[in-house]
Amino acid sequence: MQEMNYPNGKEHKLVHQHFVERISLLYEQFERGEKIRDELLSMLKAWFVLHIQHEDMAYMYFYRQMYDAT
Repeated sequence: MQEMNYPNGKEHKLVHQHFVERISLLYEQFERGEKIRDELLSMLKAWFVLHIQHEDMAYMYFYRQMYDAT
């Protein structure tokens, strides 16, 4: 992303890092025997529907335009 000068690339990467951190915290809760199902399902749904279908797709289109332009 950074190499291609993707707009908001740093912010996009931070969102991914936050997602990984949140998954790690949920895993720790799970290991302690806490119930995480509802929160995990809600988070994954939001990630797949909102982030991947919109944010990551925008990056894909940007990448394709850059690749096709060369």
